[in-house]
Amino acid sequence: MKRRSGLTLLELLVVIAIIAILIALLIPAIQKIRELGLRTASANNLKQIALATHSYAAGHAGRLPSLDGNPRSPNRGMSVLAAILPYLEQGQAYAQLSQSNSFVLVPTFLSPADPTMEDGLGARCEVSSYAANASAFAKDPRLPTTFQDGMSNTILFAEHYGYNCGGALFFAYIPQPGLGGVHRASFADPLSLDDVPLTTGNPPFTTSKFGNLTFQVAPTPKQCNPAIPQTPHGSGMLVALADGSGRILSPAISVTTFWTSVTPASNDQLGPDW
Repeated sequence: MKRRSGLTLLELLVVIAIIAILIALLIPAIQKIRELGLRTASANNLKQIALATHSYAAGHAGRLPSLDGNPRSPNRGMSVLAAILPYLEQGQAYAQLSQSNSFVLVPTFLSPADPTMEDGLGARCEVSSYAANASAFAKDPRLPTTFQDGMSNTILFAEHYGYNCGGALFFAYIPQPGLGGVHRASFADPLSLDDVPLTTGNPPFTTSKFGNLTFQVAPTPKQCNPAIPQTPHGSGMLVALADGSGRILSPAISVTTFWTSVTPASNDQLGPDW
């Protein structure tokens, strides 16, 4: 009688072990591909925001939107991100801002990697994963004159957790910070008690008010420090520079180099780690 062929228990265990090894090898590769996709999408968002800001300036004789939307600014009563909406082809969203019960959702302001954004959207909070450099949008900012240190050397926008970052919410459409953790979508913002650049000496040397902070790399929402920016990417923080280009800042960037890149006109010099 002919015996039926089949796998022995040992052979089955060997097959299972090989499959487990292959899965273990594939998971890191899949995670890297996913991270690359998220980072690329976020970098594209920052690029679009920077280009819209340049288009805004071109339409306003070189003037940029002011951080506080003061009466003398071209964006009176509006935040920086609200002002550039028409230049992101978001005219309908721009019109909706005047409607008291509207919920203005602009995907360009939401990082797909921001771990706080799901909760923020669930709470119907109009927050942003990207923050304007308060030093660059203060007073009456203009292109290119505000950026005397060089437009390619100055951060315009950076990543930032948007919702419940240490109790703070970074609202996209408010020009002034408020009570109860209400923060405008900005960083290096003195009115919001952020860490800010501090330039002293001759030649000028820039560090920060708090002395030893730059940005956080992939913190949990509970670890989030609202006084500085955050990136969800372990490889470094995505930023948009004043010339419209993008850059990834290394997690190892020095305190001096980081805060030098925040100042637009301090005549300070970037370090070799830029």
